[in-house]
Amino acid sequence: MTYQSTTSGGPSVVRAEINQSANDSTDAYDRYEDFVSQNFCKLSYRIERESNFEIHSRLQSVDGFMIGRFITTAGRGDLIRTRAAINHDTNGRFALYVPIKGEQELQQFSRSQKCGPGSVAMISMAEPFIQRKLGDNDTIYFFMPHDFVDQRLMRNDSICARPVTVDNGIRRLVYDSVVSFQRDVSSMTDVEFRSAARILG
Repeated sequence: MTYQSTTSGGPSVVRAEINQSANDSTDAYDRYEDFVSQNFCKLSYRIERESNFEIHSRLQSVDGFMIGRFITTAGRGDLIRTRAAINHDTNGRFALYVPIKGEQELQQFSRSQKCGPGSVAMISMAEPFIQRKLGDNDTIYFFMPHDFVDQRLMRNDSICARPVTVDNGIRRLVYDSVVSFQRDVSSMTDVEFRSAARILG
């Protein structure tokens, strides 16, 4: 299910949601792929199709910013961002991965690192990458426009696929803020969402 709010004075916040299981439909994986490609970025898949597969996701986005949460059961496999996919959707955003449950492996810029609860990692959607899901997974994603990140970080490619721990200090503040934003965003107005996304970014 996908829906969009309507406001005056500029683009409105887009809200999208999917709740699907293999028990509901034989094309649950195809629906998952379509949802991700339409709302997240164009990806190809190498996923083990299992009878107990489930996907639950809710996201909101506007002006290149997006906050979303993906919960998958029996979701082992690779999500692959190819050069052809990049040319297809020209999505140049950066994604901050905030794992809540489950471990995954991120591969980009000739680096391969595991990322799990207690850490965060950045990925560039403008460059090829592989996200290897190692099983049941619950991850929050915070997207920021490429230009927004470029204005604030030098050599932003050097931080991609390099997980950092969130034990204390500014990293813990970022982690807690992203989690709180995703939890409370459904009750925000469009104006509040737009403002909060930029502040968090």
